[in-house]
Amino acid sequence: MHNDFFKDVIVLRVDSKCDLMILDGVLTKYEMIVLHKLIEGFTHAEIGGQMFLSSRTVDGYAYRLRKKMGCLSNVQVVVKAINQGMFVLHNN
Repeated sequence: MHNDFFKDVIVLRVDSKCDLMILDGVLTKYEMIVLHKLIEGFTHAEIGGQMFLSSRTVDGYAYRLRKKMGCLSNVQVVVKAINQGMFVLHNN
C-alpha cells in the first residue's frame, strides 16, 4: 500500500473541466487515463471502447490502480481520489 501516495503531486490537465493531481512516476499514462474515466463513471467495457483496448486490458489497469492506491474496489479508488484532492473540477 502507498500510504503517502499523494505526497508529491504533479497536475495533469485532462480537459477543460478536470485536472488530475498525480504522484510523478507512480501511475502510468494509461492508469491515469483509466482513473479519469472511472471518476467520470465509465465501465471497464466503455473505457476499453474509448481507448481501443479490450475490457480485460482495462481490468488490468484498474487492478494496478487499486493495488497502488491501497484500495479493494474501483469505488474506493474514486472515493480516495476525491477525498485526497487528487482531481479538481473546473467551473467552465
